[in-house]
Amino acid sequence: MTNQARKLCITSRDERLVRLMIAWLDKSYMSARFLSHRIENSSLYRSLMRLTLLKSQATRDLRQAIDTPYPLFMNPKPPQNNEDIELMSGLVSNDKELINKGKVLVKNLESDHLAHKVSYWVAALQMEVEATHLTVKRLK
Repeated sequence: MTNQARKLCITSRDERLVRLMIAWLDKSYMSARFLSHRIENSSLYRSLMRLTLLKSQATRDLRQAIDTPYPLFMNPKPPQNNEDIELMSGLVSNDKELINKGKVLVKNLESDHLAHKVSYWVAALQMEVEATHLTVKRLK
C-alpha cells in the first residue's frame, strides 16, 4: 500500500476512535442543550449557542468523514445547579476535558485525513471554549 493510499485508508480502529469523538461531542452538545433553557444572562447565552452550533457542525462533519454515521451512545447528565455562571463554568470544564480527550484521540489515529479533521474541530472547540471561559470569568 502506498503512503498516499495509507493516509486516506480508514481503518476500523480509526472509525471507532472517530465514533468515540462523535459520542463525546454529542454528549457535550446535549449537556449544552439542557443548559440553554436555564441561562438567563444574554452574554452567556450567546456563548452557549456558539458552542452548541460548533459541536453540531463538528459532529456532522466527522459523521460524513466516516461511512458509519452512528456514534457510540452516551447519556448526558442534566446539570444540577440553576445559577448561570456555575452552570457555564461546569460546561466549560467538561468541554476542556473533551478537548484533552480529543487531543489524545488524534495521536492514536492512523489516517492522516481523519487526524486532520478531528484536530481541526478540537482546535475550533478550544478557541470557542476559551472565549466562553473569558465571558464567564468577566461576569464573576
